[in-house]
Amino acid sequence: MSGRRRRLPVHALLLALCIGLAAPARAEASLLGTWVLDEVALRSDVDAVMAERFQNLPADARAQAEQAMRAEVDRIVQTAAGTIQFRADGTATSVSAAGLSEWVWTSNDGVVRLEKKEALVSDVPLLGTIVDNALYLEPDVAGEPGLPLPLKRAPSAPGDGRG
Repeated sequence: MSGRRRRLPVHALLLALCIGLAAPARAEASLLGTWVLDEVALRSDVDAVMAERFQNLPADARAQAEQAMRAEVDRIVQTAAGTIQFRADGTATSVSAAGLSEWVWTSNDGVVRLEKKEALVSDVPLLGTIVDNALYLEPDVAGEPGLPLPLKRAPSAPGDGRG
């Protein structure tokens, strides 16, 4: 019986280790597939930011600032609209107005990091987090907080095995 008691903690440790190793795999699996810009969520997020930041401006200045923000959102929607497909091998492909880009992604503690395969000096890595059914991506630039881009899963196409 005493030998059995000594082995129990080892089994418990192995079980805990297996559970710990499986958790990142589940997080990564939730990322796999094709994602698209969630324009409705983006516009809602921007409206919330404008309501908070512009509330103390005079009416004319607030209207002008809101118009400028909405124009910027329209530009973002035009350039960011497209898809990004995450594959289990740690690669991703994005297609947008900027063209096709190949990425390498890693996931650590719920944070996804994307780096272009053939990055230029001006290319900035992206950081992402999954919240509920949304993936939020933002540039990994210290000291420059921005509004993360919300992505949602692309609607499944007939015959793709997802629906």
